[in-house]
Amino acid sequence: MIGTLLARRYAKALFEVVKKADGAIEGNFEKVSQELKSFCTLLEDNPGLQSIFYNPSISIHHKKKLLEELIQRTGPLPVVANFITLLLEKGRLRNLSIIASVFEQLSYQILNKAQATVTAAWPLSEKEELELKAKLHALTGAKEVILSLKTDPQLIGGMVVQIGSTVYDGSLKRQLENLKEELIRR
Repeated sequence: MIGTLLARRYAKALFEVVKKADGAIEGNFEKVSQELKSFCTLLEDNPGLQSIFYNPSISIHHKKKLLEELIQRTGPLPVVANFITLLLEKGRLRNLSIIASVFEQLSYQILNKAQATVTAAWPLSEKEELELKAKLHALTGAKEVILSLKTDPQLIGGMVVQIGSTVYDGSLKRQLENLKEELIRR
């Protein structure tokens, strides 16, 4: 598996192509990101496709023909079709998922969006989601905050919010662990 550095290079190259070709029009970054994720899902959901594309004993010619057929059926933007073909030719198609993720992060930066992964002890109500979005909007200054919600009953109460590499842990589990450590030190 390629490292994040190489995935970042591919994602940045695609990002620059989209930026120059479309003049940084917001919808195109989102559309390219969506189409990359859709193709990732297509590959993940079809082990048969994976066994063909990831098998080094199958000729690149056969793989390209299959990819061309998939592209024709799914109809992605030309820039996405060309990029996926390039990944196939360079033997990097199996790394599309991480490349798509990095591309999405780069797109969020230019579009002034923040993605927050929220893990709560229980499902949040719509009101709680809106309040959390407003607080994260104020905290990050981003135009839009995109929440990815998860539940983990082991947190006991509260939530853990991750934005980029910053983690805000307001869970009851963490507070109890901190209290335990403090009591042990005494």
